[in-house]
Amino acid sequence: CRSVPAGGPCPEHEEPLALFCEPCAAPLCALCRVGPEHLQHRVRPADEAARELRVRGGAGQGPGDWEGAGCLRCRGDVKSDDLLVCMTMVSEAQRVQDTFEELQHFLKEQKKILLAQLERVSQELVSRSDEYNSRVLERESLLDTVIAQIQDKREQPELEFLMVRLHRPLGAVTPGEAGNTHVAPSACQGISPELQRSIESLSETSQLVTLDPETASFHLTLSRDHKTVWLGDGRQNLPDTSKRFTGSPSVLGSQGFTSGRHYWELEVGKGESWAVGVALESVLRKDSLSVALGKIWALRLDWDGQYTALHLPPAPLALGEKLQRIRVHLDYEAGQVTFYNAENMTQILQFKASFTEKVFPYFWLWSRETHIQLCD
Repeated sequence: CRSVPAGGPCPEHEEPLALFCEPCAAPLCALCRVGPEHLQHRVRPADEAARELRVRGGAGQGPGDWEGAGCLRCRGDVKSDDLLVCMTMVSEAQRVQDTFEELQHFLKEQKKILLAQLERVSQELVSRSDEYNSRVLERESLLDTVIAQIQDKREQPELEFLMVRLHRPLGAVTPGEAGNTHVAPSACQGISPELQRSIESLSETSQLVTLDPETASFHLTLSRDHKTVWLGDGRQNLPDTSKRFTGSPSVLGSQGFTSGRHYWELEVGKGESWAVGVALESVLRKDSLSVALGKIWALRLDWDGQYTALHLPPAPLALGEKLQRIRVHLDYEAGQVTFYNAENMTQILQFKASFTEKVFPYFWLWSRETHIQLCD
């Protein structure tokens, strides 16, 4: 048991312990006295209480000394039990207060995080809404142009109107026509390129393409939303199924097509060693890319900066611009796969084919410095 000198400093407020609380049997300072724990208790001067304790506890105590009281529990005074209970309650109250403050701090931090997330989502929704409205306005403008130019054609003399070849294919055949590849776009006679693209786009369906993780090579890594692919740091531990590419770093889109006209857009960044296009469902997946080319129609950028029409046989392309955003068009019935620079809608490549099975978007990547990202 320990004793507390009368008038000594309060351990909490560092004020003199000049008072004594009888119900709690505890010495107090002036600040303790006005606290909620002792405000309603009977409190006496400490020296007066000490004199009474000396009388009750025995003689031999010096003036102003609490040694005669000793530890009340050691003296058998029943008030020492009250003192222990009071100290326990004070400790428990402090613990509850600390817990409550920690909970308040946690809730404030969670509030900040949730508000930040809501702000990001709100900004993304606004951005997508603006982009959608912009595309709608652009389409309306193109449609107005189509209507105006068609009206002009209707007002031409009949002979002149019949001589306009609206259905001439866009583009010229390359010297290596054995590969059924078309490049170097040119406008049809009597019609502007913008009008031709507008007429073609009226029957096309924009596709929200995602990547199929079940077909992705062991060496490729997909984003959580399956819209971005990049070359990983090593071989991943994935099941080797019949769908998965193991002979080349390739991946297919999740949705295939057996009819109709479709298009999707993607970004390839500033890197090289990538290829994008379409592939048949029966494309060879356990062999190298060169073996599987017969069922792939794609545009590739090689490591040396050379663009190539990727089919059998591969044909180099002479492009005067660096591609970053590409639109891929598939016309299943016409057997056409066409590539455009999505930034200015210039045609850069067209394949002719004859499809008899399901066709999937196709992607190939072999460079850690770039990635392929599908656009909304």
